[in-house]
Amino acid sequence: MSEEPIIEFTETTADLYLYEDVLVLRPKGIGGFLTKGLQGEKRIPLKSISAIQVKEAGILTGYIQFTIAGGNESTGGAMEAIYDENSFMFGGLFDGENDEKNKKAHEIQKRIELYEGSVKTAEPQNPSLVEQIQKLKELADSGVLTEEEFMAAKAKLLS
Repeated sequence: MSEEPIIEFTETTADLYLYEDVLVLRPKGIGGFLTKGLQGEKRIPLKSISAIQVKEAGILTGYIQFTIAGGNESTGGAMEAIYDENSFMFGGLFDGENDEKNKKAHEIQKRIELYEGSVKTAEPQNPSLVEQIQKLKELADSGVLTEEEFMAAKAKLLS
């Protein structure tokens, strides 16, 4: 991890630090204690983030929710995201900086997705035998392949 974060996002109840290869979520103050408890700082390697949801701040508080492979993120919107250890809350009704904070949230999302993209493209996707046969069947059903071509291709896969 580099010494200086690429992006710092500080709020009343938590701080978010995006480094080159890790995301750090750090609850703070009484609000952080009430929503996240005593869990302390959480470090998430960027390669383990499988999805990101950004809900922009407006009248309601916005949030960035990080889905981690094998994790159990909340699915109940902002009210559950408050307590989700993989979520970062920001902005809201009385915050005059919502536009800037929404931009920062989307910048974080874009940087992590770019990181994810480079990791995913490095791993070749090989469909399973069943998936390959299903694809052939779809092609046959749609008329792209004749029944004879389908059977021949299927036999070749099974041999």
